[in-house]
Amino acid sequence: MPPIDRYPRPNMFTQRDHHYAMGRPTSTHQRQFLNEAEENAAYQSDRHTEALYARGESRGYSRAEVDAGRRRMAETHSTINFNPAARLDDGTSVMEAMADDDYHRNMFETNISGAQLGQAQRQTVENSLYDNHYRGVPAYAHPSYGALNMTDSPHGTAPFAGDAHLRIRPETHDRATYSYFDSARANRSEDLGTRRHNDHVLYRTTNHTFDNVMGRRPSSPADPHGDYVEVQYHGRVRYGEDVESLNVHSRHRDTEIGGHARRFRDNHETKLYWVDDRGERRRSYGGDGGGYDRHEGYYR
Repeated sequence: MPPIDRYPRPNMFTQRDHHYAMGRPTSTHQRQFLNEAEENAAYQSDRHTEALYARGESRGYSRAEVDAGRRRMAETHSTINFNPAARLDDGTSVMEAMADDDYHRNMFETNISGAQLGQAQRQTVENSLYDNHYRGVPAYAHPSYGALNMTDSPHGTAPFAGDAHLRIRPETHDRATYSYFDSARANRSEDLGTRRHNDHVLYRTTNHTFDNVMGRRPSSPADPHGDYVEVQYHGRVRYGEDVESLNVHSRHRDTEIGGHARRFRDNHETKLYWVDDRGERRRSYGGDGGGYDRHEGYYR
């Protein structure tokens, strides 16, 4: 059964978006932007490598420890936090729509924002951040947003955006860009890094995020609304290929939202975890009689 399409889009695709319309993760236009971003990130990253080592030294890290942090940053997963009970314009819950869909939908499609900006403000930020590459594109062609989960938090990197999150495989970051803070604040194209080239991003992070990347407990408090490395996903985040697991607060387990979360698990053949306030999780398995849950202790 094909997924239910709850999101309006143009009846005709432009030639440059033909491959995207056929279900491939990125369009020709997005790949062009990613090539330019990679080139710019390589230039900016090389310019900041020595400064990054110097910053590490000032915080008590050797060059080897900084190099280990750089590798950790490239290899870690990211998360997309969301409110599973939020309602689309037709009254459908976000979790129900996700169970029936194949792709993650951005705020221009859902009219829902889990962060600080509305659509008009986000468009202004994107025009600056991506050098107008996304000016005037259809709603479905805009990037989606998440953040690196450097601490492997059981609640995702941005719990202020919702008590559920998708855990995104690191390989997906090959078609993503990074910024050193929430892109609402770090909104110049030269601020963007990539999975391969991000010394300038790491150099500009807050002390809290820097220590997290280095694998040390931070000595400074976090800003609850953006103290992370943001990830911008260019092209579709595909539930069946790019998502490692769905993690939902246990308060939803015995509700309608919990039922839709189980359908998401089964429809996309992905893992589902119930996570409580303490960070303990139970994995939800399918099967006869509605499946069962098994305690798996703390997330990390």
